[in-house]
Amino acid sequence: MSVSPPVRTVLDNRPIYLSFGLAWLVGHGTFALSHGPNPQLDLPGFVPTALLGVGLLAAMIVTTVVSLRAQRGATKGEAVVGNLLGFAALFFLITALGSTLSPDTAALEPRRIAAAR
Repeated sequence: MSVSPPVRTVLDNRPIYLSFGLAWLVGHGTFALSHGPNPQLDLPGFVPTALLGVGLLAAMIVTTVVSLRAQRGATKGEAVVGNLLGFAALFFLITALGSTLSPDTAALEPRRIAAAR
């Protein structure tokens, strides 16, 4: 009984980079063109934020689809390790951001909201 070697798939990051790049370009580009001393576009204030939010949501969906397709060829152990590494990276990112925010910007903590009342 022979065991075939595992097939390695290389993740193509181009759709991920393109989707996030377009989201930032459209969102921040419309903000830059609609604000300032001489605005080029006459847009309501919520439009650039909404475009950025929708674009980032679409980029997250693209990232999820590309990642799930890349995991198809992975063994169960490799998929678990990849998911745990992703969770750990997200945990450390949130922890780092939380420790660097000033008390004024980190006001979403329930104890601080209750103490402010």
